[in-house]
Amino acid sequence: MYLPTAEFLGALRKRAEAYGLSLNRYVLEALEAFGEEKPTSCSSEELQILQDQNKALREELEESHRKTVLTQKLVTMTGEVNPDTFKTDVAAHIRTGGYWNSKRLNETFKEQIEAGKDIDKALEELAEIGIITETRSGWLWIR
Repeated sequence: MYLPTAEFLGALRKRAEAYGLSLNRYVLEALEAFGEEKPTSCSSEELQILQDQNKALREELEESHRKTVLTQKLVTMTGEVNPDTFKTDVAAHIRTGGYWNSKRLNETFKEQIEAGKDIDKALEELAEIGIITETRSGWLWIR
């Protein structure tokens, strides 16, 4: 006979409360739903492909979320309604970690710089609002 731990019971109670059910009712409904599910068959190769796709989509979503949050922070800090997307991209890259020296920044933003974007101006503006700082090793995220 299986006797659940106190922690497990506590977690189940919280889930049940979230659905507005008693613990007994929650467990019975979960068992009933489990019994109705039909098992699916999937090869390990298909499963690996799905897991890889899921991972890629999750990373893409997280990057998109980081840029959205960063844009919102820039709007709040600068008072701009439509902050410069180039400035947001620069901040997002610096936020990924490490020191960003001129060479690394120029390599990363080569196309934008060639298109006339002023990376020095973007860096200075980000430093003015306190998101990044310039060190001897390069630019560093501080927030």
